[in-house]
Amino acid sequence: MKILFAQKLPYLPALNGASRVGRCLLEGLAERGHECRVISLVGAPVEELKRFACLNGHDRSALRILELASSRQVFSRSGVKVYAFANGARLHEHLKDQIQEFDPTWIIISEDPTYMLLAVATETDPRRTLFFSQSQATLPFGAEAFRVDRFKKQMLEDVAGILTSSKYLKSYIQKWGGLDSFVAFLPVYGVLPFPRPGSFANTYVTMINPSNIKGLPIFLELARRFREVKFAAVPTWATNAADRSACASLPNVTVLEPSENIDKIFQQTRILLVPSLWGEAFGLVVVEAMLRGIPVLASNLGGLIEAKLGVDYTLPVRQIETYEKRRDENGIPIPVIPEQNVDAWDTALRNLLGDKAEFDRLSVDSRKAATDYVSGLSISPTEQYLEDLSQRRASVAFPARSQKNDVSKMLEGLPAEKLAALAAHLKKNAQPN
Repeated sequence: MKILFAQKLPYLPALNGASRVGRCLLEGLAERGHECRVISLVGAPVEELKRFACLNGHDRSALRILELASSRQVFSRSGVKVYAFANGARLHEHLKDQIQEFDPTWIIISEDPTYMLLAVATETDPRRTLFFSQSQATLPFGAEAFRVDRFKKQMLEDVAGILTSSKYLKSYIQKWGGLDSFVAFLPVYGVLPFPRPGSFANTYVTMINPSNIKGLPIFLELARRFREVKFAAVPTWATNAADRSACASLPNVTVLEPSENIDKIFQQTRILLVPSLWGEAFGLVVVEAMLRGIPVLASNLGGLIEAKLGVDYTLPVRQIETYEKRRDENGIPIPVIPEQNVDAWDTALRNLLGDKAEFDRLSVDSRKAATDYVSGLSISPTEQYLEDLSQRRASVAFPARSQKNDVSKMLEGLPAEKLAALAAHLKKNAQPN
């Protein structure tokens, strides 16, 4: 098969779960002999990309740089050819060019809240288009969507298939969208066995991606209550300047820079907090920490319940229900945060900090459950799903498409200022009511 994957995220470095899941899918398929290409955003400056290539040396995952410019980077990693562009507003044009040049078996669209990439793919050929959903908030339907959008839902109804990253998300798509989907349980975590840095003697109670949607108010309140305990905040994609400032303002909170090598963070982590206030699609970081024997306190929402694998503790929060019409500097709708009662979090954290036997029990239980889970993961079921769809497409007539505008023609040849205006309009329509 020839796979063309497009996302409005960087491919390298992969500092969030969606990027890492996409990369795992493509590199897994490339390892099995399928030809894979990616359209993505630039994620690293030229000099950093060069250093990354040198550090990889002759490893099979080594980065090979094919072209470097201020507006475009072309490189390959583990058999996947990546076209990374600095101008996200024009990704749809590059996608259209690659569809024509590459003639892929499947076009997979992931993580583009504007749905412009999906519009181009479905107008080109919905029978070759798949949508990889990794966030309920950016879906155009349901109680947890940033904004309900009938036109975007129609595009999802036209695609040949939908992939998801969790049972929770599959259930959400079925309940609110009336659409079936395939859960791609991918071996995104690496190769067993994993190091075991989890220790009662480690320094920090850590939160990754401190932000309001991820439960920053709970983290800050716990840091205020446990003034003698050292906390760490690791800013990533949802953290804005105000979030970083709030963390830095507390004397017992250290701000650590993110790293694609998560063990740099985990080596310093005693307990991981994941107090999300929205329905996480899954929560890769939960399983990653558990694999290393690090106890995790997570909210009892969405896919986090699934990610905890039946291990203590999932704790109550009051879920975000509404968003403002404006966005922050990261382009994320500003949530209206319900008042939170952190007493259950206080009790659980106090238990783990003050009782080494309880800490050790949870560490052992977490590592075993996560190891058992990860040992059963494989790219094979997802590969088989794609191959089965290919055979079905060849033998069964595809349903007639709905009537709608030819988006590809509409976008073709638009000047930069009009494309920017269109992108702004689509982003505005993606905001919550």
